[in-house]
Amino acid sequence: MNRENEVKYCILIRSQEQNFIVGRVSINRLKGDITYIPSQRKYTKSSFSAEGGKLEHFSWHASGRVHLKKEVSGYQIFEVGQLEEGHQDPDKARQPIVTTGFQQLVRDIIRDYRTLPVLQGKAGELDVVFNPKKYDGPVQFLFNIISGSLMQTLRQNDF
Repeated sequence: MNRENEVKYCILIRSQEQNFIVGRVSINRLKGDITYIPSQRKYTKSSFSAEGGKLEHFSWHASGRVHLKKEVSGYQIFEVGQLEEGHQDPDKARQPIVTTGFQQLVRDIIRDYRTLPVLQGKAGELDVVFNPKKYDGPVQFLFNIISGSLMQTLRQNDF
């Protein structure tokens, strides 16, 4: 894939002159696919009844497909997309990303961010850096998107 067509950035927590990596986000601008690679690779619970294990990433595809890629056992599809070839029943499929409006993609709960990997070097200009000051407790990273169609509607209804 051409790197110019992909936007990548890190989600970071800044503490005591270090940046802890919550996760990495990649957006393929041509395909419309979104990937989230959490630093916490081991999971125990999922709202999609995914069995515990070690994961590589979560992906949301322009077609509507949502899947989790596990390190050992491969892909687990949570939802098929309405735009996938050969899909028979659109009522049982997820809408394409562009038509879904607002949606929460991931809620990543981190009990102790100081156990996350530390970014070597400086944060990039696209990286998102949270600075909790002296806070030491658990944190949640909520990854949400708002589709272009909803943004257009909001602009049209702007006061």
